[in-house]
Amino acid sequence: MRIKEAYSLIKNELKGAGIDEFENDSALILSEVTKKTPLSVKLSPDEELSESEEKRLLHIIERRKKREPLQFIFGYAYFMGIKIPVSKEDDTLIPRFDTEMLCEAVLKEMKGEERVLDLCTGTGCILLAIAKNKANSYGVGCDISEKAVIAAKRNADHFSLSDRCSFFSGDLYEAVPDRTEPFDIIVSNPPYIRERDMESLMPEVRLYEPERALLGGEDGLCFYRRIIKGSDAFLKVNGSIFLEIGYDEGEDVSNLLKEAGFSDIRIIKDLSALDRGICAKKRI
Repeated sequence: MRIKEAYSLIKNELKGAGIDEFENDSALILSEVTKKTPLSVKLSPDEELSESEEKRLLHIIERRKKREPLQFIFGYAYFMGIKIPVSKEDDTLIPRFDTEMLCEAVLKEMKGEERVLDLCTGTGCILLAIAKNKANSYGVGCDISEKAVIAAKRNADHFSLSDRCSFFSGDLYEAVPDRTEPFDIIVSNPPYIRERDMESLMPEVRLYEPERALLGGEDGLCFYRRIIKGSDAFLKVNGSIFLEIGYDEGEDVSNLLKEAGFSDIRIIKDLSALDRGICAKKRI
């Protein structure tokens, strides 16, 4: 099978399965199978796939037709320029580009030696990206899922960051080790989907990513309330809190921060100019 024939096959199969992004997925799948860049694939339409490449191609197509995310199929996701290993068995969300907006906002504020607490850490992608970019920083990541913490520790080892990124299992602040000094920054991408919105999520999310990493209670604000309320004992005076939010949750989370005494509250926009994150300062 030649590359151009493989491309047509993937595109037709995915389109028939109702996958809107079938053209982009087709290019990504061919790039993954051939280990070529998408441009090299495009410039080599008559190149023949090997038997093993063709076999893997057909396997990926069948999995993708069931709406399994490509990141789980490939076993990795890119986040802030680093390749994060991911697996459905790890009980974590797939790192997403939207969360990079939050991470970039944190990095922009940092001078380099801050101590960072990452709640609902999942793969550890936020903390690992911060540590990669700020060589003298130190971070603690917490997640209620023991599987997620195992994955985050593995990822820290993979990037040789275990000396500056520690991960613990437990329910939000309960996971933070005793006698830990307050942090300069608290960051979190918590579950924030409303109960009524769960069924309307894309199949890739609803069927394959862990529900407890998505569901934020009846109104989507459950974890924001707990994180903000509990932050007082863990965040230094003049420290900052950064939270990823849903596109329509900016006002509600802003009010929660104001009620807790935070100031300098600022909304972080994504590339579509939608609310994607919020940050604030603890002044007292």
